[in-house]
Amino acid sequence: VEKCDDIEFEIGWERLERPEVLELIRERCRKIAADQGKAFMKSLYDNLPTMIFLFLPLIALVQKFLYLGSGRYYVEHLLFFVHFHSFFFLTLTMTILLARIPDLFPGQGVVTVLSIIALSIYIPVYLFKALRRVYGQGFLFTLIKYLLLITAYFFCLAITMMLGLLYTVLTV
Repeated sequence: VEKCDDIEFEIGWERLERPEVLELIRERCRKIAADQGKAFMKSLYDNLPTMIFLFLPLIALVQKFLYLGSGRYYVEHLLFFVHFHSFFFLTLTMTILLARIPDLFPGQGVVTVLSIIALSIYIPVYLFKALRRVYGQGFLFTLIKYLLLITAYFFCLAITMMLGLLYTVLTV
């Protein structure tokens, strides 16, 4: 709790000199530290679906710009990412279930690890194949747009998660 009083806030080269904002940040820090972050983590977990819900339209907008001449509506790009995220979460669920197998059946660790690795590798492969199938472009154009999309995906995800984290801190 005493470390909360030493918090300084800097954005880039600028130091935040607004005492009311610094005091709000310090107050939230003390509140989070008081219960060892339990309420904060629960609130963050509760906010994850909202963060993902806000992330999807953002990444669909990036997709719209990548495929400007395709004649597709924004909603079609949004639906593409709803589909992809459904696949991603299904794969994530399978990975979590596979991770539990060694607990239930000793000696299956190697098979489980290889299955998890295969599923993890297939997620980006699936996205690439889906882009080729849905948008019907050649390998090179799809690869370029895929790399731009992956970069934008992680950038947008980071921004969404930081905003969600900030929102959670301010509302705990």
